[in-house]
Amino acid sequence: ELRKAAQEADVLRKLSHPNIISYISSFLEAGKLCIVTEYADGGDLGDAIKRRSDNGAGFDDDEIMNMFVQLCLALHHVHFHQIIHRDLKAKNVFLTGAASGPDMTVKLGDFGIARMMSSSGSLAETQIGTPYYLSPEIYEDKPYGKKSDIWSLGVLLYEVIALELPFKASNIAALARKVLGEAPSR
Repeated sequence: ELRKAAQEADVLRKLSHPNIISYISSFLEAGKLCIVTEYADGGDLGDAIKRRSDNGAGFDDDEIMNMFVQLCLALHHVHFHQIIHRDLKAKNVFLTGAASGPDMTVKLGDFGIARMMSSSGSLAETQIGTPYYLSPEIYEDKPYGKKSDIWSLGVLLYEVIALELPFKASNIAALARKVLGEAPSR
């Protein structure tokens, strides 16, 4: 865990962008590495989706576009630095400023399993990430790269629009079959 936290701190230190949660500092406390980042006063996108779903009121088109563009900018910056996030999901997207509307700022965070790539064409092989957001390449046990993050971004966009995940199943094998061979649930 210490190595994972140190890796996240190293990745965050390298990334300075308005749509990426800002690294402030890190320190050891009782044998654990603590990472200090900016405070996301609007919580995370997963909670915002749940609130909208519970209220029966989805995001409007402008909010969706605003979030999507900001996430694209963040992901572009991450990929420009030869980093694959590998765990892009609603719980790892943070909201600052207004909780909704045009003043909302979306920030990508949690780089705990991000991977630095040696070149723009290099690929990863470790099966890692949150199952609902994994790309087909990962389920097929094939090498993957930045496009896997783009798949996760598409899953996240679907989730923001529909207020539900595109693929759901009771176990990972069933989820893999759906991702590899079925259309989204709606």
